Amino acid sequence: MRIGAHHRKKSGRPVSTLSNRQKTQITCDIRADHSEFQLKQLFKALNLNRKTYYDNLKRIAKKDKYAEVKDLIKDIYYNEGQGTYGYRPMWAALRDKGVKLAMETVRKLMRSIGLKTELYHKRTAKYSSYKGTVGKVADNLLQQHFDEERPYHVLHTDITEYALTNGKKVYISPVVDEASLEILACTASYSPDMELVLGMLDELETKLPVWNCIILCVRMNSSLN
Repeated sequence: MRIGAHHRKKSGRPVSTLSNRQKTQITCDIRADHSEFQLKQLFKALNLNRKTYYDNLKRIAKKDKYAEVKDLIKDIYYNEGQGTYGYRPMWAALRDKGVKLAMETVRKLMRSIGLKTELYHKRTAKYSSYKGTVGKVADNLLQQHFDEERPYHVLHTDITEYALTNGKKVYISPVVDEASLEILACTASYSPDMELVLGMLDELETKLPVWNCIILCVRMNSSLN
């Protein structure tokens, strides 16, 4: 059996159109089916460099550390979320099942396997007022370690923009406790301004222990001066 004919029979594509990674996979497949072929024969027939082959072989063999999480995400997306979960609900669902990942990691994983909600993504967006670095940038204390188990120690917040049917936009500013996933405070406004955030912080202050309120006040005062 000629190597080129064997490949075309299996894939229907000419060798010249294949990437080196695809050629490496084909080499492995042919060797598995026909051990009589030597590697040097396959390299020549597929126009594949020996070093490239072994480099790609290592990449193919490398285990995806998120493989199981991706399977779980698919299961949640189709069965629990019925195709409506974006990355935020998915992040919360994973947390409920004991899988603690950064929200951005969940977003990237969903995108990598082609999952996105068709229900809201055309009408909603995460609001961003970023215009470049202004003032002092706070230290990244969490370093992507989202595994806090003590309530009121790590809180998450952002501002999300929603388009209404009347053509207006509304902005939601919630704050979520890392440990319990409880929404401690939430405000809404037609303007993404300081009043929206301060209102959320005022509501949050009534939910926090006294010692945490003091830290909050110190941080706010220092940031507004």
